[in-house]
Amino acid sequence: MKPTELRIGNLILGEYYNHNDEEREDEKYGLCKVVGINAAGFSEYNIWVEGLDETGIEEYERFEGVRITEEWLLRFGFEGDNMDMWKVLPTGNQLELHIDCVWEGKFENACLTQGRTGEGVPGKDYKFAYLSDVKYIHQLQNLYFALTGKELELK
Repeated sequence: MKPTELRIGNLILGEYYNHNDEEREDEKYGLCKVVGINAAGFSEYNIWVEGLDETGIEEYERFEGVRITEEWLLRFGFEGDNMDMWKVLPTGNQLELHIDCVWEGKFENACLTQGRTGEGVPGKDYKFAYLSDVKYIHQLQNLYFALTGKELELK
C-alpha cells in the first residue's frame, strides 16, 4: 500500500505477527486508523496508525485495504440490498453515490445518480455516471470526501 493513496482518518488493515506458545508465528490483521503519512520518504515509517481493535499492537509489518462489504456500507449509512447500496450525498442536488455488487459479496463499482426515484431507466429517467472501481474502504472514504468535502462517518 502506498502512502500517496491514503488520507488521515482512512481505515486500513495492519498486518502483525502473533507469537504463540508453540514458537510459531501467525499472521494476523488488525483494523487501524491512519493518523500520519510520510509520502515524501523522510522517515523509516511512511504510515502511522492507531489500532482500533483490542490487540494492543503498536507496530505493524505492512498494510492493506479493508474490502468493502454490505456490512461496512451499512455502518457508513448506505441503504439498499446485496446488489446495490447507495447513500444520498449532502450536496443538496439529489446526488446519490452507489456501490454495486459485481458478484456475490464483492462491492466494487462506484457510480453517481441524480434524480433517481427508485424506478426508471438510467440515462432516460435519471442521470448516472460510472466513476471507477472502488474495492476498499479507504478508496470509498477518499471518493466521498472528493465529492462532498466531508468525511464519511461510521454510524
